[in-house]
Amino acid sequence: MPPPPPNLLDSLPVGVLATDLAGGLVWWNQAADDLVGSAMDLREGRSIGDVVRVDFDLLAVVAQVIETGLGYTNQAATLMNRSDQAIDVGIGVAPLFAEGHDLAGTAVFIQDYTGLRRQVERSRHAQRLQDLGEMSAMIAHEVKNPLGAIRGVAQVLAGECNREDQHEGLEVILREVDRLTTLLDQVLGVARAELRERAAVNIHRVLDRVVDLLRRELGEQAGQRLAAEYDPSLPHVGGNEDQLVQVFFNLVKNALEAGPAGTPVILRTRLSAVRMALSKPQPGGARMLVVTVIDRGPGIAAQDRSRLFTPFFTTKRHGTGLGLALCARIIEEHGGEIRFPEVRKGGTRVEVYLPFARVED
Repeated sequence: MPPPPPNLLDSLPVGVLATDLAGGLVWWNQAADDLVGSAMDLREGRSIGDVVRVDFDLLAVVAQVIETGLGYTNQAATLMNRSDQAIDVGIGVAPLFAEGHDLAGTAVFIQDYTGLRRQVERSRHAQRLQDLGEMSAMIAHEVKNPLGAIRGVAQVLAGECNREDQHEGLEVILREVDRLTTLLDQVLGVARAELRERAAVNIHRVLDRVVDLLRRELGEQAGQRLAAEYDPSLPHVGGNEDQLVQVFFNLVKNALEAGPAGTPVILRTRLSAVRMALSKPQPGGARMLVVTVIDRGPGIAAQDRSRLFTPFFTTKRHGTGLGLALCARIIEEHGGEIRFPEVRKGGTRVEVYLPFARVED
């Protein structure tokens, strides 16, 4: 049974494995390798039942398809992936025929439902953000104009006022107007966080800029806590460098503030192990890299996880709750995703997935 043309099945986000009549592996695509194991696990002749670890007897199903010549469609199952994590998948098995119409084996299809469900949730969240952003932008626009007038009048009065107690009161007004104006600018930033001019971006240049900015703002000691674990072979991502700097500046600064003084914050870049359904479809864009930020702080409470990207939700004493919402909006505009996977031993792990640059970037 000849393999399919190279790169044809590797472009699919669905895992595909072919077996011979005995249920032994013949070939597989990249998505299957990403889902079920390393190249050492996937080798020709190995039993499909040993490779694809699901909660039913897959080898028996393959044998049934070979015996009857009838396909087996979309069995909902739990799969242990290459990271030994249980994920929800759909399994399908179809007969494969040789050129002479003789049965030659089977094709096993694995659809990762986790990614699809996450994509649906992202779409819902994006719509909620858009609706909230439009409403907030309208309110912010209406409020900023009178605030400007109030500030102007207060400045004039402060210049003419001779009484110290009244002058102090006017300074409070000016200070609070400036604070509200800054907050409104942040609200407008979330509402208008569209992708600016697009280009091929070196993610390590972005992270180097972030480290330099944090050293300048927080001091050299903060910079010394940052430990870089970069994969220099990674390709460029498509997007806007300044906006990506803004995202990672927020995430890394949060990590530094969350961890105890002196503890390291790890910045890691890797090729994404699992193909993702993109929030913004892009030609051939399922391959991604992932930037991981790891700190040793107290971690994220279970009850807070579902609200992390909700505007105005914050666990910080003086936070506005707009930083992560803005980061999520920018990464979404780049066709990527931010994840906060659970960490068993404490601390926080942030994963930012970004698609490779397109040819036209």
